[in-house]
Amino acid sequence: MRFCRQQLNIAFTLLELVVVIAIISILAAFLFPIFGSTKQRSNQTISLNNLKQWGVALNRSLGDNNGLMPSDGQGSSSIKLYDTNAWFNRLPPYIDEKPLSDPYYVTNPPKPGNRSVWINPAVPKDDGMQYVKPPQKFLFCYSMNYFLSNSAEPTQPISRIEYTSTTVFMAEKNDDFANCNPKYIKAYFGSDAPGAAETDKNNAAHFLFCDGHVELIKRAIFDPNFSPNTNDNPSSINTTNINTHFTFIPYPGAKSS
Repeated sequence: MRFCRQQLNIAFTLLELVVVIAIISILAAFLFPIFGSTKQRSNQTISLNNLKQWGVALNRSLGDNNGLMPSDGQGSSSIKLYDTNAWFNRLPPYIDEKPLSDPYYVTNPPKPGNRSVWINPAVPKDDGMQYVKPPQKFLFCYSMNYFLSNSAEPTQPISRIEYTSTTVFMAEKNDDFANCNPKYIKAYFGSDAPGAAETDKNNAAHFLFCDGHVELIKRAIFDPNFSPNTNDNPSSINTTNINTHFTFIPYPGAKSS
């Protein structure tokens, strides 16, 4: 028995193509926000876990250094790359990472796109790469609280910090400075509109506190330019009346760099 093959000529009319394209466009409009939201949640989880790792490193290092905190390692215009007590050199070995002063980072510096404890995946590649110029510049997606270290007191005992559960140790950012204050924190979680990470009061950033816990906090709370100041809730950078809810100041009268 012989079977004959019949060739089918299948073609779409212009109307059918228009209908298919319209359906795809509608589905894309629904799915893109979902995919974007999923990616942001993933980035959020990764960055939170990175900061938890830095918290583990801090806690482990305190036992080997008589309870003394690391220094922020920031000089007037550049980092103190070979300062062994700087957080970026002292803490990494406690989480099986190389200190930033290791020659490895001259040719393999932390940069956007790396899956690394140094990198917040929410940092846009173009924004972050401008700071990847080792050994003169390194990208810091996380950095130490500016008020925990100064030229007179580069290190201080953790026991001196009045409220360890509300005093910031480290926060998210995106530049080449190893320390930070509220002015330079980047809040990538929320709107991704241009400039939202720097100005949107509803965008949030992660903070590692001196007791080791991590929180996601909106700019409206952490930025003194937005948060209302009262006797019970003074500015987070007020060195006289410490904010017991959220503060960068370790103890009353603390000096800044």
